[in-house]
Amino acid sequence: MSFMKTFIFSLVFSISLFAAQNAKNLDILKMNNKFNGLILVTTDNNWKNKWETSSDEIPKFNETKKIKKGQHLSILTFFSNPKVNQSVADIICDIQLVKPNGEYEVNEKNVTCFKGTLKGPTHNVYLAGPVLEFVGEKSDPKGKWVINITLKDNIGNASVSLKSSFELK
Repeated sequence: MSFMKTFIFSLVFSISLFAAQNAKNLDILKMNNKFNGLILVTTDNNWKNKWETSSDEIPKFNETKKIKKGQHLSILTFFSNPKVNQSVADIICDIQLVKPNGEYEVNEKNVTCFKGTLKGPTHNVYLAGPVLEFVGEKSDPKGKWVINITLKDNIGNASVSLKSSFELK
């Protein structure tokens, strides 16, 4: 996505956030002090091309909850409405990918997820980094893998804890 998608994508994101806040056990979308976060698990190998399109195109990602061994998925994290200081946002993340047996595949704290000048209004939707890439290998345990990501807006002193999962068959 060159810079960000326009108002329509932000509106869809905001409506999704509103719906998530009013639904039980839905942890992929959260809001705190207008600071929003979203996790998307996708098997789209071309997710980056979908994201880096013109601002008048709304990306459509294929969300997944199940993959087979050998299959690839990407874990995308988005945010909007961070507080800024002279158009600069400062977002860090805690990232966990938990295996079905409770062991951590990834357990990182205070990772820089976005630090720099926003290329548009704060209410636009921005992709946080890093993007987690996963391939179900033969040695990986089958079952439910859990993703925990906490986005922290250092300037706005707000955080959102997001949770998603997928099943490796």
